Amino acid sequence: MDTPKYIFGTKLPTSLDSGKDCTLSKFTDDAKLGGVADTPDGCAAVQRDLDRLEKWADRNLMQFNKGKCEVLHLGRNNPMHQYMMGADWLESSFAEKDRGGGGSVLVDTKLNMSQQCALVAKKANGILGYLRILLPES
Repeated sequence: MDTPKYIFGTKLPTSLDSGKDCTLSKFTDDAKLGGVADTPDGCAAVQRDLDRLEKWADRNLMQFNKGKCEVLHLGRNNPMHQYMMGADWLESSFAEKDRGGGGSVLVDTKLNMSQQCALVAKKANGILGYLRILLPES
């Protein structure tokens, strides 16, 4: 599955949900488009929905920050199809931070949690170091 990520400063309307082939997840300042792209038809469906999003933005006098739009290719036999947004090719990413209900999770192409665990451990060690400064041993 390929999951392009878009970041911009407005909410997407629910009217974008009709007629699309892929899953569109909408947040306050972030949206993710995901679809199964293991066949040429699947890749075409993702590209079609990217084109629809681009046309919607044009009609509403908005622009995607294409520098922040990336594709996360998931799966073993992924064809690693390249996608375009307008006239621009989208970059591939090896990992993306996914904001959920209770925080954020780092998702990588292998769906491996090691990077997530390393980030959490680094943050915890930083907090412990700060506490040692604030609460010295007596």
